[in-house]
Amino acid sequence: MSLPAHDVVVLAGGAGRRMGGVDKAELVIGGERLLDRVLAAVPGAERRVVVGPVRPSREPVAWCCEDPSGGGPACALAASMRFVHAPYAVVLAVDLPLVGAAVVAQLLAAAFGRDGAVGVDASGRDQPLLATYEVGALRTALADGGSLAGASMRSVVARLDVARIEVAEAAMDCDTWAEVAQAEIAVARAGGSP
Repeated sequence: MSLPAHDVVVLAGGAGRRMGGVDKAELVIGGERLLDRVLAAVPGAERRVVVGPVRPSREPVAWCCEDPSGGGPACALAASMRFVHAPYAVVLAVDLPLVGAAVVAQLLAAAFGRDGAVGVDASGRDQPLLATYEVGALRTALADGGSLAGASMRSVVARLDVARIEVAEAAMDCDTWAEVAQAEIAVARAGGSP
């Protein structure tokens, strides 16, 4: 089965508060910046959109910022929608060093015929920033919730019919220095790529 046409949206505007304000997109894990690792996980994307401050990137990307600044992930995702033209959007947080093309392909396949597919971590928790959404349904869900400033992605996903896909280690994110150290070990164990 061929995958549906898709764009990728990477949310990279977080403040990294638990890590002393570090720019997580610039963290290097397995010899590669997180921004570049995450963009590489979606090789078939027609367009690449990054929400956050402009930084160097190996891939050509469209840059945008949420309004208001610091408005949170739902607000950031809404800001990206003017750049998304494919029928599906792969939505990824920038701090997912173990996400790879195989997981993205699983999410895209599971989203077909539904409003999307959300990754589920090993504890059974939905990861709405490791997901694929049908763009029309996502736009409607973002518009139906009122003000998005400070809104959670879980409240947006609650309005959608999504498949839930176990993604195991791919859901490992880097919110603390201890998690960065764990990610380095996992990436080294995987031979440098997820």
